[in-house]
Order: sequence, then C-alpha cells, then structure tokens
Amino acid sequence: MSQDLWRKINQTVESVDKYAKKLKTVQLVQLVMNAEMQQYTSLTEISNSLNGDAFAKALHLESTGSSQISRRFREMSTEVADIIHKSVVQTLGVELGFKALRQSLGRLYLIDASTISLCLSQYLWADFR
Repeated sequence: MSQDLWRKINQTVESVDKYAKKLKTVQLVQLVMNAEMQQYTSLTEISNSLNGDAFAKALHLESTGSSQISRRFREMSTEVADIIHKSVVQTLGVELGFKALRQSLGRLYLIDASTISLCLSQYLWADFR
C-alpha cells in the first residue's frame, strides 16, 4: 500500500485515534489485511498472529485480544473502508485497465441487511418475526 493511502487513513481517523490507547486504526487495518492474506477465520487467529515477534514489532504492537479487535473494528469509520476500496480499485484499474476490470467483475449485487422498525398496524407486510 502506498504512503498516500496511509496518510489519508491517518487524516480520517485522527480525532478517533486520539483516545485509543493501544490499538490504532492503522494497526487494525494492517491486522485485518494480514488476516485476509493469511486467510484467518477468527479474531482469535488474528490476535494470535501477534505472537510472532517480527509481525508485532512491525506493527508497533505488543499484543491485543480478540475482544479489543472486535470493539475497535465496530468503532472504525466507514470512511476508512471507502478509502481502501477506492485505492484498490484505482490500483487495479491502472494495472489491468478499467475496461478489463469492469468486464472481469461483471455485475455486482449488494444486499442491505439493515433492520428498521415500522408500526405493524400501518405496515402489515413488515412483520419481522
């Protein structure tokens, strides 16, 4: 990842990270990126990946628990994911060509799993349970 990407992330989360004592957003993003590349399937595996001295030193992080990772991940701004997504799409577009990228992706379908409360007396079709 480019230094420009990390600078954008740092600027976005500067006010949030001011109160974080141990796990900063950039460290969290690096942990999650490593977990994706290593194909870890749980927060415990991500947490245990810091047992290796080299990786923990590279992140400037001694250790962290799975609950802390979960909490920080919940608190992380969606702007960070947006910045990373745009950077990856831009990089792939430059390397592969934007036309080839669109053709290889095909049509994308998004599912929104939001739950909203509605008055059942007015919206009979909105029965959730």
